[in-house]
Amino acid sequence: MNKRLGQTVVSVIFALLAGTTMAAEHSYDYVELRYNLVDIDDFDDGDGIELAGSVAVHENVHVFGSYKKLDFDGNVDSNFLQIGAGYMMPIATGADFCRTAVLFHRRCRCGSRKLRR
Repeated sequence: MNKRLGQTVVSVIFALLAGTTMAAEHSYDYVELRYNLVDIDDFDDGDGIELAGSVAVHENVHVFGSYKKLDFDGNVDSNFLQIGAGYMMPIATGADFCRTAVLFHRRCRCGSRKLRR
């Protein structure tokens, strides 16, 4: 219960802070570091970090990627890699049409066994 309340309070604070930045001009250039908490019903809990970013390489084209590593209780680990590119076209003030292509790779390990899918 306290965990959910804490997550809700943090979400509300970030939503309020994001509202002040929404008035600024949109940019596809960013770098972010996230901490992930995972709770899967009837399975172990996990946590990990994620590094993600995007950069505009042309006025209408951007490339992006992320890497996430999750460690679950019970000796299960997962790695996720995402790389992609996007094309955006302005359709109105403050609105873009965006089309993306993404390559996604996932690797899971249970003890010394590698699980690929």
